[in-house]
Amino acid sequence: MDDSLYLATLKYLGYRPRSEKEIRDYLRKKLAKINDPYVEQNIETIIQMIVVKLKKQRFLNDEEFARMWVRSRTEFKPKGRRLIQLELKQKGISAEIIEKVLYQPEEALVSDLDNAIELLEKKKKKYEGMERQERFMKSGNMLARRGFDLDTIRRAIDVVFEK
Repeated sequence: MDDSLYLATLKYLGYRPRSEKEIRDYLRKKLAKINDPYVEQNIETIIQMIVVKLKKQRFLNDEEFARMWVRSRTEFKPKGRRLIQLELKQKGISAEIIEKVLYQPEEALVSDLDNAIELLEKKKKKYEGMERQERFMKSGNMLARRGFDLDTIRRAIDVVFEK
């Protein structure tokens, strides 16, 4: 195994935590650029060796990655669970891990409704001068883009703008 490839992967992990799928995709792309018959025949073996080493050294853990992803998506830039779930699937996180980090009671995540209300409260001034219908449409669209479902959007708008 080439140490420079391993070190490049560590550097890639240094920017932000990554899922195993992201690391595998990164390594596949890096290895595809190497014009060597041995590498071309053993791409998956090389990738597996690096992934195993990263896991052993605890640089790679999909469950921890998913927890961090959910935490950042709910605390810093609130998004709905539906959108977070889609993002995690795109990152290659298994359905079991997604279920565990998004829907298990011990995770104590803020509810989608609370997140939507908090987000609308921050943007309230922007929508206050508008007529009721326009305010509903614009604030509703903003929440929908963030992955909140229709029922949550309606309830959040009712709470923030007091029907």
